[in-house]
Amino acid sequence: MFSTGFWEVRESLARVPKAAVLERKDGAAMTGPMDKSKQETFLRLKEQYQSEPIKPRKVPEPEVLPEQLQKLRALGAACNAQKEYMSWEEIFVRQGKLVEDYEDDYTYDLPVLHYFPTYQSLRDRELRGYFGWRTRLRHHAAERTSLTYAYIYIYELINQIGVKSPEEGFQKLLEFQDEYGSLDSRILANMNTWLRDYVLYYQLDPKLLPDTHSGQMDQAYLTLVNWQQASDQELFQALGTFSTYRMDRSKLYKEDTDRYVRLMAGCCRKLQEYYLSHRKKSFQEEFLGVEDYEWISLFSSAVFFKRQDTRTYAVQLTPVCTYSNKEGIWTVQRLRYETAKHRKLGKLVKTIEGELRTLLGYQELLQPYHYKWLTKLVTGVFEDWQAEEDRKKRAQVNLDAAVLDKIRQEAAITRERLITEADLGEEEPEVPEEEPVLPLPGGAAAGEDLFASGQDVKPAPKAAQQLVQKPQASAQAQGLPWNLTEAELHYLKDILEGKPTGWVQEQGLMADLLVDGINAKALDVLGDNVLEGDPPELVEDYLADVRQAVEGAPKGVETSQQAAAGAAPWNLTADELEYLQDILEGKPTGWVRERGLMASVLFDGINDKLFEEFGDTVLAGDPPEVLEDYIEEVREGLAAVSPLERN
Repeated sequence: MFSTGFWEVRESLARVPKAAVLERKDGAAMTGPMDKSKQETFLRLKEQYQSEPIKPRKVPEPEVLPEQLQKLRALGAACNAQKEYMSWEEIFVRQGKLVEDYEDDYTYDLPVLHYFPTYQSLRDRELRGYFGWRTRLRHHAAERTSLTYAYIYIYELINQIGVKSPEEGFQKLLEFQDEYGSLDSRILANMNTWLRDYVLYYQLDPKLLPDTHSGQMDQAYLTLVNWQQASDQELFQALGTFSTYRMDRSKLYKEDTDRYVRLMAGCCRKLQEYYLSHRKKSFQEEFLGVEDYEWISLFSSAVFFKRQDTRTYAVQLTPVCTYSNKEGIWTVQRLRYETAKHRKLGKLVKTIEGELRTLLGYQELLQPYHYKWLTKLVTGVFEDWQAEEDRKKRAQVNLDAAVLDKIRQEAAITRERLITEADLGEEEPEVPEEEPVLPLPGGAAAGEDLFASGQDVKPAPKAAQQLVQKPQASAQAQGLPWNLTEAELHYLKDILEGKPTGWVQEQGLMADLLVDGINAKALDVLGDNVLEGDPPELVEDYLADVRQAVEGAPKGVETSQQAAAGAAPWNLTADELEYLQDILEGKPTGWVRERGLMASVLFDGINDKLFEEFGDTVLAGDPPEVLEDYIEEVREGLAAVSPLERN
């Protein structure tokens, strides 16, 4: 057989007479003898190729279905032939009950695609393929297949096909979610909703439901409602659930987690009190969400036969989420969480942290809000915390004298009991009346002993004694890079140069503490650890930075561009500052490539440095744009900077 194009050419040639009609460039027709070469080609084709009849396609023999599946097909036809209307969901359930125990060894590997599939949707081979797959699945030999087969199996379970009780059906749904979901994650999109509907419809224990994000938000909401009974950590986690500002990324949180959690929890409590006494709306209504009431339809995205329901009952999933059924009509009363309110809460939390930074002496954070009442509130919480810390310190210093006397008496009795008869027979060395002792923790007076502790008192290492006797000057005062101590700088230099570090142990120091100290200080400068592994090695990406620091060149020396531009906000380089200004003003940024720079590097650098201030990225998209929430804040930060001179 030949393509259609060949036969079109052949027929065209056959219709062309020897005196062919030719077309001139001007569109006029002219006649002339047929080209000799074309005539010869036509004759050769005519001799070589002849017309052939098209052979009929061989129709495959129909699949002979097993007897049980023939009954399934017959039942479907009978249901469709009935005068009374019968929904396709009901037909599916009747057919499913007929073949719920049927097994097959058939394998069908071709893709199967049907929307809202039932047995009626499948062709004969596809039908046998489904039951073969289901048989292997029930014998714990799950295999990835077409999504159509997976949905039919789920529809069977939610309609109680192949299970003896609703509890068994729920367990099989969970097993299928875990086992088959690892093979094909597409089924997971609807599983949580179907599991919830299953528990509601069949009146199972709500505790069977898996933990979901909405459930976590409900629990966080209840924590904030019951703030008087909640702990500091619980309040902090609840705030973090709703706040768009990530508190766990804050520098204050990383440096002193306990202090940060306590201060934020204290501010949360004061905010609750303030809104109860000064505002019409509660804290929850203002920043979290509002109560909502709506009608719902169970199993709306599945093939489910809804029988006549005369029941009336309610199921409380959480104290703030209740589903009600009144004769088949389902409603839900729950909280509707609003993203706009969560953004507002994030700005409030960011403002609180900015106030705390000022009070603690940290680098200031650009605050979205400027409320006098909020500043007063945060200051009060901070002063209460500071007063409590002072009381704790005084309590540690002012030890109870009576307790110390009791400790001495018990220690003397213990020493006497330790003296044996053999010890008494030996010549004892003279002991001075007053033995020198180490000072007690918390400022114990000289002459007070520590024998009551039951531990041997060992002299401190030589290096440690020196540190006690003569405190080191601060790294900052010494002008050391990254605020490293002398020991940390020495250790980092030896690792850089590949020298032995045995002196660490000889001086009574710990290598692990030196590594942690170096990494913590490098994190503030470079945003990453510089030492990794055991024994520790320098990360290759930061070799140049470390070498520069060790050799005495301070990190972050102003370039000529920076000096010309003045002190840049957020510690931006001149290029980063210019790039950010151009993006904000909508100017072209082609100069980046002309200078041999990479826009992606500038992009990441700006986001990393502004994250410390904003707690979020400020640039996003391709081409990059300043996020709408931070446009005004970025504009204010750049307002005091004189325009950069272009090269």
